[in-house]
Amino acid sequence: MKTEKNKEGKEEKIGKAQILSADIGLRDREHVEVLSLKTREKKEPVPIEGTWFIIKGGHGLHDDDPVKLEEEEKESDKEKEKEKEADQKKSEHKEKD
Repeated sequence: MKTEKNKEGKEEKIGKAQILSADIGLRDREHVEVLSLKTREKKEPVPIEGTWFIIKGGHGLHDDDPVKLEEEEKESDKEKEKEKEADQKKSEHKEKD
């Protein structure tokens, strides 16, 4: 995973996709755990620690495809952003009057 700046000057974390196969185990009849990871073609072991998993939007990815890490915004951050936008609209409306 490397950090690069995008066109807007914001830092983005970019890595490469790698398709893996996972050996899984069942724990307590309700929980599943990843026991080991291996590369799909060469069956080489991959350490679980430090591995990032794509859980959304990974359809059609191949080995070595560039992948951008998108961090989810916290609810409080979203609310603050909405409040800022509302305040800006109010101040713009007052300036017009």
